[in-house]
Amino acid sequence: MEIIDYSLQKNNQELTALLNEHQLENSDGPIGKAVEFSFAAFSEGSYLGGISGHKWLNTLHVSLLATKPAVRQQGLGTKLLNQAKNFALANDCHFITINTQDFQAKDFYLDYGFDIIAEVADMPFTGTTKYFMLMDLTAAEHT
Repeated sequence: MEIIDYSLQKNNQELTALLNEHQLENSDGPIGKAVEFSFAAFSEGSYLGGISGHKWLNTLHVSLLATKPAVRQQGLGTKLLNQAKNFALANDCHFITINTQDFQAKDFYLDYGFDIIAEVADMPFTGTTKYFMLMDLTAAEHT
């Protein structure tokens, strides 16, 4: 046996197949294919920011969300999250998840309607906290 550097795309395909096989062997749950999403904002050809992630079964996960400093506090982050949320609702998602750091956008996500479901101090480095956040789209305020 050897362990080698391997293409991320090929490795993810192999891992997904193994995990789907494992799920079939060990549960009656559905098997689903992850669907990636990516939305970007431009003004006069200039990139302003974007959001990306994936949907798997009934959950949408936001992997990345960022805007250029010059356009922050102008509603772009909210517009990008709205686009992702609309994608989630159109694809029958019940949940949206996102992770953030205390020095990033925790309060923005809380204001948007996410709840903190877990936090880990000193992660990914000492002196900071990582937050794991969830939005329940089945809750009355999101339907």
